[in-house]
Amino acid sequence: MNILILLLISCIGGLLGTNNTSKNWRRFGIPIIITLYALCFLHNWWVLTIMFMSFALSCGYSIPDIRDSGSGLGRFWARIFPYHVLLKTPRDRKLRLLADIFTRGTVGTVICLTLLSVPILAGNWVACMWYLLGIKLVFSLLSWRNWGSFKFINKQLSIVEFWTYFGLVFFALLMIV
Repeated sequence: MNILILLLISCIGGLLGTNNTSKNWRRFGIPIIITLYALCFLHNWWVLTIMFMSFALSCGYSIPDIRDSGSGLGRFWARIFPYHVLLKTPRDRKLRLLADIFTRGTVGTVICLTLLSVPILAGNWVACMWYLLGIKLVFSLLSWRNWGSFKFINKQLSIVEFWTYFGLVFFALLMIV
């Protein structure tokens, strides 16, 4: 596999996932790219299960704060790790951090489940588990951060969202090859 093609496709996935593009590009575009890639390499219709990733990418993952009541998933983890929304104490900040990590980690886990047809068909379980761990870590440890934005074709795009979805596509494509 040519690494430049892999990086180009991953960049496209990163751009589709950023905040200033339609959510439908993220929800459907990224799973379509990965599914088509898997069909080309694995030649099996079972890879269509990757399209269930759309559901994982559609669930909200915002955490409750003073501006937003949060998503259902975010509210669930905020109840598990209760914090004051004004983050008055260091304990509140730690609990909020845990709620962020577990909320995004849950989304990453569901995404990984949608990719399980790949190691089943390819038979490379050990390598695939490392790539799935990469996806989970990208969502758990990276996706909730704020690293600012960058300008691309007259749009301000989130740096962290670009790298989150770049990582998702990159690791998914590495699994398939």
